[in-house]
Amino acid sequence: MEMKSGLTRRQGLAVGDLPVARALPVWRILPLVLVAALGHEADAGAQELSARAYLDPPTVQAGQPYRLAVELSGVRDIGSVRVPIAPGLASGDDSRLWWFISVNGPEVNGLPPGSVLVTYSSFEAPSPGSYQIGPLRISVDGRTVQTDPVTHEPVLPDMFAFAVPTGSSGEVPSVRVTLADAVFETEPVNLVITDEPSAVQVRATIESKLIWVGGEFALDLEVLGTDDLDEEPVLPETGDFAELLPESRQANPGRVRLSSGRPAATRSYRFRAVREGRFQVGRVRVAVNGRTYVSEPVRVVINAFPFADADPPEGLVLMAISARQRAYVNEPVIVSFSLLSRGSDLRSEPRTGTIEWPDFEGFRVAELSRRQRGREAQVYIDGHRYNTVPLRRVALFPSTGASGVIGQATLEAQLREPRGFGRARRSESPRYTSVIVASDPVSLEVLPLPAEGRPASFRGHVGKLEVASWVDRTGAEVGDTVTLQVEVSVEGHMKGLPDPEIDFPTGFEVSGPEIRTAIPASSEGLDGTRTYIYRLVARAEGSYEIPAVEMSYFDAESESYGTSRGQPFVITVVPAGNGVR
Repeated sequence: MEMKSGLTRRQGLAVGDLPVARALPVWRILPLVLVAALGHEADAGAQELSARAYLDPPTVQAGQPYRLAVELSGVRDIGSVRVPIAPGLASGDDSRLWWFISVNGPEVNGLPPGSVLVTYSSFEAPSPGSYQIGPLRISVDGRTVQTDPVTHEPVLPDMFAFAVPTGSSGEVPSVRVTLADAVFETEPVNLVITDEPSAVQVRATIESKLIWVGGEFALDLEVLGTDDLDEEPVLPETGDFAELLPESRQANPGRVRLSSGRPAATRSYRFRAVREGRFQVGRVRVAVNGRTYVSEPVRVVINAFPFADADPPEGLVLMAISARQRAYVNEPVIVSFSLLSRGSDLRSEPRTGTIEWPDFEGFRVAELSRRQRGREAQVYIDGHRYNTVPLRRVALFPSTGASGVIGQATLEAQLREPRGFGRARRSESPRYTSVIVASDPVSLEVLPLPAEGRPASFRGHVGKLEVASWVDRTGAEVGDTVTLQVEVSVEGHMKGLPDPEIDFPTGFEVSGPEIRTAIPASSEGLDGTRTYIYRLVARAEGSYEIPAVEMSYFDAESESYGTSRGQPFVITVVPAGNGVR
């Protein structure tokens, strides 16, 4: 079913049909004291004070304006009327309701003397369902009177009467929404109904059964029936209880697979839980061939902490492995996290759910590929072979204040339950039981960089590097541009490489550098080449020297410092028009 409509605005329409003597927004009245000067005081005598509440109109469509009216009889002084700020709904969500309150005496409403009409006007009725408003307790002349509760049942517009026969069509009438100073109204929509299922279906699922504050969980999206999305899916806002991790915004882009013989595009988005409670991940919107499809909401329960298992199942291990036991400050240390399982002890390979990583305090973190192939996918512990599920690989760069301890990771592992006997049992979807496993902390000895032999040009790079430089010309006229390129080949970590420092001569106006980075796929960002391109515009004639570019490093393997230099250049600048090339 597809509905599209334009939304137009009609100016100058009043709120409802109330003869409002005074309308005040509810959020500005606390408490509310209603005073009206009527020109004369009605003599109610000893008339008994009473109140009656009713809805006007009695039946209202969801989203349309309505009024709750309270008639007071036996009022001696209208200035003494005190009413609640706004009537609450006994069930449902009234957060979308905007109440305005007004009070009128008998002269305005044609009521008997001693009567007052209190009106609550709402701009939007709740969603369809049964709601109870009140009872309302009202203070008048020092006395208190209470109304009976009012049952409120908003209904949907009767616009689908034509939808019974399959394949029929009809027109959905326009929908009006009344605001404080205007009415917004949609255009009518032509609707065609068919019994054919949608060619595209969107499914959102969360496999984690145990989610806790600080843990990461995945929202998996499957778009059935297509392998080509118009744009990336639009995720709902979840900042109140979970934050979308930046590195997962483009998770698995373009990944396509077949599901039950149908093409399917998939995405996986990782969130970190931030607040305890029961929540709902809203609908995900997906655009395919100019149409919008949505998933069903997904419920989420977030606990305050994981329920740790003191005795995890035999054959299930969460392991953190460090490539080094000691490292210098700024030296990359590769740490891998994997879930190990022994098939002889477990009925099937476990699934992974929520996971909480160490905080890596005192380390700079660079994400690496999780890849493991061939024999790397299996490890042996005490003579037993374990299959591995790679979870995360990071390069950690210890700082001067690093504690030397990489804390434990905590993981929800889901183990498949045994099936019962019989055909019906075998056809059921598999069921899983969640257990919590934790890795052991990893100790790392962090060594300070030695002060002895440290070059003046050293700026913290640990690894190796080599500098080369060249210019496109050594002679130029005033106004010409000379291009200087500095190429740095790096071992260690490209992102942590400091830029070169160059003392350019005053006869040039320098712009840049333009930076180009080349990283081999096998290096994962730890090795590569970075080129700096500087543009030097000659501003005065003369002979100028561009000094050699010098960069230093600390080689952790040889435990010594090294320096690499480019080539110096002398540039001769002559007056413009001399024909220098």
